[in-house]
Amino acid sequence: MVPKIFLALLALLLASCVTSSPQSDYGVRKGFEAYIPARISVLSCIPLPLSARYAGLKPINISEEDQKKLCGEFDKKVIEGFTGQPFMKGYTPALVAQLLKKNSATGILKDVPLLWSFDQSSCPGCNSGPRAYENQTEKSAKWLNWLNQFSKATRYSDAILIPFLVDAWEAHNDDRGVLLSERYVKADLFLIDTNHGKLLWSGTRSATVNNQSLRESPASEYPPYPHWDRLTDRLFTEALWLSFPGRQMND
Repeated sequence: MVPKIFLALLALLLASCVTSSPQSDYGVRKGFEAYIPARISVLSCIPLPLSARYAGLKPINISEEDQKKLCGEFDKKVIEGFTGQPFMKGYTPALVAQLLKKNSATGILKDVPLLWSFDQSSCPGCNSGPRAYENQTEKSAKWLNWLNQFSKATRYSDAILIPFLVDAWEAHNDDRGVLLSERYVKADLFLIDTNHGKLLWSGTRSATVNNQSLRESPASEYPPYPHWDRLTDRLFTEALWLSFPGRQMND
């Protein structure tokens, strides 16, 4: 009996995983393989709005403070991703904020969660961010109008890059006497043309980490949750940028 428990524990120790290869829905969209935006406005990370969640996602159940920390790390990595990239011309979120303030459009960013929406009944098979966006938000006249206003207020940027915290949850599980405290995060990047709202490129990354302990008695407590750093170290890597227009992949 003991060997089986330890074999199970060993297997679970190897269970923390990361998804590095993008799904077929992600990457450069057809027709934009050779297109490189001249001016990309980078927005700050936001959790995927409830109105835009698609099938297969669990509800985000972590604190707002932890969501802000994860988004803050995502923002830093996105900005770092432009370093040393001569063909990637981007306005940082700080510069975007300055331009919006200068053009009396500071409040425009608050509209993004309201305009980014998806009705699952309209497309039950849309089980990814790109599919959901192309099915509904991309076709929205209100969204296209917003993109036009945003572009004018940001020196006519021809694309926006939006980082989304798509999924973030933590849970306790008991697997045949092995107590697990798990954390999971999924992050997406969307590059969108401001002229016609078309999705130019999208990237995704997800990871799960856990801490484990053996149940020694009915009163045994679950181990503490793993630190978020263990997830962010695996999430925000070069693989997130795979096939980004004009990007030179680092070794």
